[in-house]
Amino acid sequence: MLSLCKFFSTILFVSMLVAVPLTSYSDGPEDEGAGGGDLTTESVSPIFELTVPNVLVEFDSLPQGPTTLEAIQSQFPESCITGLAFITRAGTGTYDFQTGGGRALAPNPDGSGDLLIVDPGGSFGNADSLIINLAIEVTQFGFEIGDWAGPFNAVLSRGGLVVGMISVSTVGDNRTHNFESTDPFDQIELTVLPDFTEANWVVPSLRSPICEFERPIPTLSEWGFIVMAGILGIAALLVIRRRRATA
Repeated sequence: MLSLCKFFSTILFVSMLVAVPLTSYSDGPEDEGAGGGDLTTESVSPIFELTVPNVLVEFDSLPQGPTTLEAIQSQFPESCITGLAFITRAGTGTYDFQTGGGRALAPNPDGSGDLLIVDPGGSFGNADSLIINLAIEVTQFGFEIGDWAGPFNAVLSRGGLVVGMISVSTVGDNRTHNFESTDPFDQIELTVLPDFTEANWVVPSLRSPICEFERPIPTLSEWGFIVMAGILGIAALLVIRRRRATA
């Protein structure tokens, strides 16, 4: 009976190992940036650059101060980004570290969570996450983080369901972290969660695939055709009368 119990225990242990999600984990942050580990699903992997047509959404090209999603979209009309929303937490920070990316997107320090373009040296609000919504499902994206050195996470979702996650290190100089997912996604959550004691970070740029939005072709309605025909008819009568008068 004891041997039989050991046999079933061994089978149970092996099955648990097989059932563990395909992830990699490394302990500890790489600086004083807070705590937590490095968790990346194998469906998401870093890439050197996007291989699909893309646009660099560089916030350094926008004026400093409060901004809106509409202002960002008008500056980068080819971007697939349709939503930008910070999930804030109490406190403010100063953009005085890893400022090589120039101006950056951050929460307004007034606690409203409104979008702000902040200059190096400027004040901004703390945030747990930035939710980025996309117009279509994509498999590639990129982001740059400033004022933060340590692990940083991107959680990918499609239709509200998480399909993957990648954790990167922001230690060192500013650079864009590009990644690719085998599962398409339409939302990215950039986050310091699950449990960091600090949350002051900014986003100098995003790398978005290009969206080919269908632009409506101007057409005339039935009433438009009727009005146009009436105008052309009147013009024709005037021309005929003028010719008769000069004949």
